[in-house]
Amino acid sequence: MAVEDQYQEIFQDVKAKVEKAKAEQNCTQNDSHCLFFDEKYVNVIENEVPKPQVCSIIEPAYKEFFVETITSDGLTCMSFCDPSYAQPKSCNDGKCVIQRDVGPQCLCPETDIFMYTGASCTGKISKAGVYAGVGVSLAVLFIVIITVSFYLVREKRKKNKDDFFRDSEDLWSHDTDDQWTAQNGIFNLNLNIDSD
Repeated sequence: MAVEDQYQEIFQDVKAKVEKAKAEQNCTQNDSHCLFFDEKYVNVIENEVPKPQVCSIIEPAYKEFFVETITSDGLTCMSFCDPSYAQPKSCNDGKCVIQRDVGPQCLCPETDIFMYTGASCTGKISKAGVYAGVGVSLAVLFIVIITVSFYLVREKRKKNKDDFFRDSEDLWSHDTDDQWTAQNGIFNLNLNIDSD
């Protein structure tokens, strides 16, 4: 909450309590046990509060990410990363930093061995696990591709071999001529055969 808003809240609270106390007390000027509010002496007046200059030392590029706040220590300049801020930036295990012209950002720890799915250092995932998972998946995919390719080539060769033998069988038993001639048939060279 900004300082001006806090001042207005405190001012209205004090004003209401003074008005309530004035209305509830039945004191006379001689009563020593109660507070006496006489309008001549007690008047609540709202004054202009000068704009605090606590955050004036902050560079202009960072200024919009800081706010002046009243704490138990007094008036202070607080960043959106400060855990005492009303709604601080949560970075879980990470560290909140204010970056120039960007604002509060989380710097996550151990980014050399982990990656995070969220900007607030949420969803911590081991890089080694991701790399191992991707490597195993690629190896399995490679083995499946090699196995399928092997079986496809084997089946194609078997089919081609079967087609070759089937075509060969068909060719030797079929002749284009319906009659056999000496060139196409068996020739007997034994001339000593009696012709009875």
